[in-house]
Amino acid sequence: AYKKLVLLQNDVPTHKNNDAGYGATKSFVETQSMQRRIFAHALTQGMYPYLWQMSSNFNVPEMMDDWKAMASAMDKALRAPRGSEAKIAFVVDKDLQRFLGEDTEVHHPTRGIALIDYGRLEWGRVGVGYDVLYLDQLAKAPSYPVYVFYHILKADNATIELIHRKLAAEGATGVFVWADGIVDGADKFSVANASKLCGMTLKDATSLVANPWTMAPTPKLLSLGFPEKSTLGSVFRSEDGDKVFAARIYPPTLEVADWEAEKWGTDSQGRATLLAMKTQGQWRSVYSSSPVLVPELLRVILKQAKVERILE
Repeated sequence: AYKKLVLLQNDVPTHKNNDAGYGATKSFVETQSMQRRIFAHALTQGMYPYLWQMSSNFNVPEMMDDWKAMASAMDKALRAPRGSEAKIAFVVDKDLQRFLGEDTEVHHPTRGIALIDYGRLEWGRVGVGYDVLYLDQLAKAPSYPVYVFYHILKADNATIELIHRKLAAEGATGVFVWADGIVDGADKFSVANASKLCGMTLKDATSLVANPWTMAPTPKLLSLGFPEKSTLGSVFRSEDGDKVFAARIYPPTLEVADWEAEKWGTDSQGRATLLAMKTQGQWRSVYSSSPVLVPELLRVILKQAKVERILE
C-alpha cells in the first residue's frame, strides 16, 4: 500500500550484554537513549526500525513501554499522506545479489559491509532528504535533481537508454559508482558497457591497490566548494562498533580516461582519475570509483544541480 518498506535493523547490544566489540550500552539510561536514537533516525530517514533482539535475548523488558510508543508513532507516520521532499534518489537493483554472490566471508572484506552498508553511513549526513528506489521503479518515479545509481552492476541497452532519457528529460545529474554497468545485456563483463552507462570513457583500474578508495581532491573540485581537509572516497566518521569495518574495502575497479571530463579526484599519487564530471547535453554525469560518497561531495553535486537550502 505504501510502495516500499525499508528496514533499519536494531540489534544494538544492551547494558545486560557483553560488549564483544559491538558497542553495548553501560546502563539502562544509556540503553533507553540509544534505542530512542535508533528510532528517531529511522523515523526521520523514512525507514522502519524492526527489533532483532534474538542474539541479545530480548533482555530489557523495562523498554517495552518505549517500544510500544515507537510502534504507534511509526504506524501513524507510515499512514500519513505526504509528497516527497527528497532531493536525491538512490537507485538500487533488486537483483544485486546475483552479481555479488552470497556474503559469507567473516575474516575477509565483505561485500555487504564494504559495498553497500559502509557507504550508506554517509547518506543521512548530506543535509537533504533522500529516497531509495528500485531500478524497475525509475521510469514512473517523480523528478529528483540528483540520481545516484548505487551498484547497478548489470545494465542492458534498454536500461541505459531509460536512465539517459530520464536524466535528460529532467535536466538531472546522474552519479555512477564503482562498477556500475560492468555487466552488459549478454551477462559479459564489459568496460565499454560501463563507459556507455555513465557517458565517460573508462578503463580497467584493478592494478590500483594502494590506498584503495581514498582519493585526493583536484584544484577543480576545491574551487567548487569541497573542503580542502575533508576525506574523499572513504568513511572517516564510523559508527560505534563499525570501526573494524574501516579496512574492509575493495580497490577501485575502473578509472576515468576521458579527456573531456572534469577531473575532480585522483588516487593519492595523482596518477589516475577516480572521480570526474562530464556534461552530457541536457544532463550531467558524475563517476566515482568509490561507492562512499561523502557528504561534502554530494553537497558539491547538489550545488551544481542548483539545489538550495541544504541543512548543515
